[in-house]
Amino acid sequence: MDGNVRAFLSDRYRRLDNLELCAAVLPIIKDMKGAVIESCEITDAHLYLKVINRRMKAEVAVGAFCLCLRM
Repeated sequence: MDGNVRAFLSDRYRRLDNLELCAAVLPIIKDMKGAVIESCEITDAHLYLKVINRRMKAEVAVGAFCLCLRM
């Protein structure tokens, strides 16, 4: 590394294991009516899982942001 600080992490921060995360989340997605796994990718550093549920709808307010989980 170059000696620069990349992040300040809270004491609640923890890394999640991809296998444990999938074991917890996939059964829930399977039971959701209308949910479809649109795409999934695992890299050396991240797990990307895109789930679409066409039965769930909501209004998105102007200025709202996306909460993205990064592993």
